Amino acid sequence: IVDLLSDDPAGPSASVTIEGTDFAYSPDPALALAGEVEITFENKGQIGHELILLREGVRITSPAQYDESMALGVIPSIARDVTVRRTIELDPGTYQIVCLLPGHFEGGMEADLVVSAPTAA
Repeated sequence: IVDLLSDDPAGPSASVTIEGTDFAYSPDPALALAGEVEITFENKGQIGHELILLREGVRITSPAQYDESMALGVIPSIARDVTVRRTIELDPGTYQIVCLLPGHFEGGMEADLVVSAPTAA
């Protein structure tokens, strides 16, 4: 899988914090401005969770539909109370976020990241 998430903080143009709990992401939807976005993923649950960012416009309704080619970036499973930051270049659009650890998606662990174009100053 090509993972476009980078752990090199080169000064993102926007940032968003997403919390993973047992079994949801918050906020839903998460909001960010297009460009280089720093995603902070905080596991506030009692068990491990991952964050898979699907390509813009791609949606799944079951883990069986998932193929690695659908992923724009992946933060592998992290333990509770762990925080991971990654940066990624995002265009305007709606991106589905999923956790595909066994039973997590079925338990409701999916959300949207809505990316808007910056407004002119």
